[in-house]
Amino acid sequence: MTIEQTVEIPPANGRDRRLIIDVPPEVPEGRTILAFTPVQEDETEYLLRSPANRERLMQAVDDTENGRNLITFKTLEDALHRVRDRLPRNQL
Repeated sequence: MTIEQTVEIPPANGRDRRLIIDVPPEVPEGRTILAFTPVQEDETEYLLRSPANRERLMQAVDDTENGRNLITFKTLEDALHRVRDRLPRNQL
């Protein structure tokens, strides 16, 4: 029998972290093996949490879909030169 339950692990905040799991009635009594698989949060979900970030990202999507505020380059090399010119020397 496999039962999936999604839980959020609380932040440590200098204390032990404890996780309480509600066991469904169909799980038999006795020993049970619990397997934990950490799941990384989707980066988009993380970025959309902040109202300011959400607004900027949605505006960028709208601009892209409507051809506004785009920078175009004739060649990939032109684009790479533009990026290299903006990076500090220690990041090249």
